[in-house]
Amino acid sequence: LVVLLLVYLLYASFASPAGRSSGLMEAFLAPLAFVVVLQSTTVALVTDKSLRLVEALRMTGLREAPYWGGLVLFDGVGMGLCLSFALSVFAAATGLFHDGGAGYGSGSGGFDFGGVWGVLFLYCLALTSLAFALSTAFDTPQSAGQLSFLVLLGGIVAYTVVCMSAVHLIDTARAQALWCLLPPFALQLAITRLGSTVVDHSFTPTLLGLDAIAGMLALDVVLYAALAWYLGQILPSEFGTQRPPWSPLLPSYWLGGDDDAGGAGGAAASGGGAPMTSPLLGDGDAINN
Repeated sequence: LVVLLLVYLLYASFASPAGRSSGLMEAFLAPLAFVVVLQSTTVALVTDKSLRLVEALRMTGLREAPYWGGLVLFDGVGMGLCLSFALSVFAAATGLFHDGGAGYGSGSGGFDFGGVWGVLFLYCLALTSLAFALSTAFDTPQSAGQLSFLVLLGGIVAYTVVCMSAVHLIDTARAQALWCLLPPFALQLAITRLGSTVVDHSFTPTLLGLDAIAGMLALDVVLYAALAWYLGQILPSEFGTQRPPWSPLLPSYWLGGDDDAGGAGGAAASGGGAPMTSPLLGDGDAINN
């Protein structure tokens, strides 16, 4: 809210007529409003990893599903819904995002509240999945927090550089869809789309509709979640066991069973069912079901 309030005050001070949003400043600053989603989630995951929380759950015979489910529901769905809704309400009240894509003089009811809220919520979910992927590469919360902020900042810088000096890289809808694999870039394209009625030749217009960008953000959620699971298997870590990069391709990976008699977390030489592994610990051992 502080970021969007700053944007509104800038428009109120310098825009003509005062307070009318073109969507341009939001494209640069709005992604920073979600730094808490990426940074706090990454730090929390790495902190739990350094405390061997998941390993403790396994050793006591407790199931990990409630732990992972709680993280997804609270950090992803819960925080994402609340934050995106609050920002959408503030934007609707102040006419930000070029009055929600309606443009100037649209009057009441022109703000595309559902479209703005949906994109912001999916962006939060994509950042949550990205946080899971980033957390697999670090064992200390400090380094994880610093990198997560740099990743978010890097997405903003990439959008600025590409749109201002390398527009040939995003001059087709397909190219813009590929850039949407970077969640901050996808959000910035969506905001540019909302301000598409503003004539500004310094930026290439967004060729994708909000629904297409929302679809790409949903794809980001799935891709980064899968990446987090895979990296958790293969990256070397102080906590857990490293597997070779090709291990998910081996039949033994999926056909191996749990050793109920060997204690929690023990991998068995035989048995049925695919092993459940921790995406954070990178532990190749099977987990009791």
